[in-house]
This record gives sequence, structure tokens and C-alpha cells, in this order.
Amino acid sequence: AGTRAIAGKRTRLHVTLGDALGNPVAGNRVSGSVLVHAIYSEKTKATVEREELEAALVDGVGEVWVRGESSTVPSKYWVELAPNSTFLEYAGGPAVAAPDVRNDEDTPFGLLFEPSEVAALGLRLEKPGVKTPVGDAMVVRVVAEDAYGNERDGWFGTASVVCRGEARGGGDVLVENGEGRVEFFSQRAEEIQVSFTSCSDPSLRISSILRGSFAHVDAVRAVFGAIPTEPQPAGEPFQLPLVVLDRFDNECETYSGSFAVTMTGDARVAGDLPPTFEVSGGRAMLPIIDQTAEMVTFTVHNAVLGSGGDGGAVDEATQTPVPGTPRPGGSGAGGGMSSPEQVQVSLPPDANTQVCRVVFGPGDAERLELKVGRP
Repeated sequence: AGTRAIAGKRTRLHVTLGDALGNPVAGNRVSGSVLVHAIYSEKTKATVEREELEAALVDGVGEVWVRGESSTVPSKYWVELAPNSTFLEYAGGPAVAAPDVRNDEDTPFGLLFEPSEVAALGLRLEKPGVKTPVGDAMVVRVVAEDAYGNERDGWFGTASVVCRGEARGGGDVLVENGEGRVEFFSQRAEEIQVSFTSCSDPSLRISSILRGSFAHVDAVRAVFGAIPTEPQPAGEPFQLPLVVLDRFDNECETYSGSFAVTMTGDARVAGDLPPTFEVSGGRAMLPIIDQTAEMVTFTVHNAVLGSGGDGGAVDEATQTPVPGTPRPGGSGAGGGMSSPEQVQVSLPPDANTQVCRVVFGPGDAERLELKVGRP
């Protein structure tokens, strides 16, 4: 009371006696003493100045000085009667019953502090905690902050922003009244790191780093994973890999489904399992065994999702590209990007049938046997 609560600054907090509803009582002259405590958290950094000292109440009013750092999460303070404290009707007068405490530890008083002066620029995701689908714009806010990370208005200037990763975007950002925006685009499901390189006001801290993630979009096809070029030992299990991809060839980590596979020669699925890939988390392995030294061709039909049995009804997908030009009429200082034009991402004509070949070679010489010779 009587002062503005500014983040990081000493602020006076009054302790008052009132009626059961918290209203001041006219002519109140009660005296006594209390202790005021802060509920500390990493976000608020709430403290009471010399918390261990009792605060005296004179004529029903006392005061303590407190401090906090957050303008979005209330700093919390609570009161308890000082041990062995006697409350008097007036200073030097007869004793009265100790009052009830309204803002005890279970119902603390909450105080939001106003942001302090601008001390830094910070980076925020427009949609915090949400992964951006590949091809869509990841919007990053550039905000003016006080020394404690609270956003505040009133600052105008420019800053340069870059990212680490395969995403494109960034550049000079125009910050007006404490806020600007910049966009990033990527066709790869990845985590990117965004940071500043410069600011029009060299007195501001620009060490903020932001991490954001691009996520795969809907699965469109299944393909065989990496197949070794060297022969695999006949008679030993070989793990045949299958991977499900989106239209930008990102692995679809959330996909689950089944794909039947056929194989030539004497190859079979080990353990008498069905010849079917059971995909979970976008991947599957099928244990294959072949007693014969031979080349085996593996084929997955209907590998394009949604094609059913029609031999490849899906062969094309529409998706946004990675743009990188300022909006028409802009100077580039706003970090604005052009609206992404539509492009075609084509699947190969034979994408619906996936084929791979594995060579099984003879193992080590271990036994003698007879065979009919040719004349």
C-alpha cells in the first residue's frame, strides 16, 4: 500500500486489523506484533525483508517490506501472530483477545508486481509447448523484457534473429511497443535453436535462446530401412527393417499399422510368425531366416497409405515449401515471410510397391557331406 509494486524493487506491504469481512474498523487502536513470511518459488523469488523480525502493529496497522520478481505469477505472503505477543486495546492499555489471521499459510496474500524497466530482449513461441507441423510456419515472438524476464511494452527497435538447424527464416525483426514476430519453416522434423545476433540498443541483453520443434505430418508410405550390401549368413536370423514416412520423408514416430510382405526362394519368417510387419512408433523389424545361399527379393504391396488394393491410387501430395522472401512492401525489418505458395511433393510412380533384395551367403565350413557330381 502507498507504493507501486515493481518487480525486483522493495515494496511496502501493510498488515491491518479489520472486521470479519476485512473492512477497516474506525477508531481501531489495537497494538501487537506479527510475523510475515514469503512463500518462495523459483518463478516469483518472493522474499520478506528481515523476515525473522516481528512487525509491530500500532493503532491496528503495521508494515513490512517485501520483494518479488514476477508480473504473471502472484508472489505470496502470509501472516502469523508473533510468539508470546499480547494484543492491547491501545498502546499501554488493557489486553484484548488475539485476532484471527485471515491471510495465514493456507490462504496467503497474492501480489503481482509490475514489470521493471526494459533490460533485455527475449524469444517466445507463439504456441508454447506445441510442435509445429513440417511445412507450417513456426511463429516466434521477439519481446522486450525486464531484468527478471517479465514482458513489458514501450520499447521500439530492431533485432536480428537466426536459427540453428535446417529451418529457414529469421533475419531483421521490427519490434514495436515491446513485441515483434518472425517465422521459420522446415520440411524436416527437427528441433531448432533460435537466438539473437544483434540489437539496435547495445545496452540490452540479447543472450536469450529458444528451442522449438517441427513434427512430422500424416504418414503417406512405408519403405524398407537400410539394407546391408554384404551377404548375410544363411541359417541365421536377419532383421528386415520397415519405416513409415510422411510426404517429406520424415519418420512418423506416432504411426501404428500392418504391412504384408512376400519373399522369394527359401526365405521365411523366423519362429513361424506371419509374413507381416507390425509397425509401432513408425518402425518395424521382421526376423527372416534362409537356409539356402541365395538372393531373396522382399516385396511390400500397398505401401502407400490409403491406396488399398488399387495399386497406388495416391501418388502426389500438396504441401507448403520453405519460403524466405519478405512480404511485398516490407523492408525485411519485420522478419516477415511471404505467404508460402503451394508446391507438389511427388511420390515415385512405383511407391505403392516397395522392393528390396538381400543376399544370403554360405556360412563357415563346418561339416563334410556327399553330393551327386555332374558328368
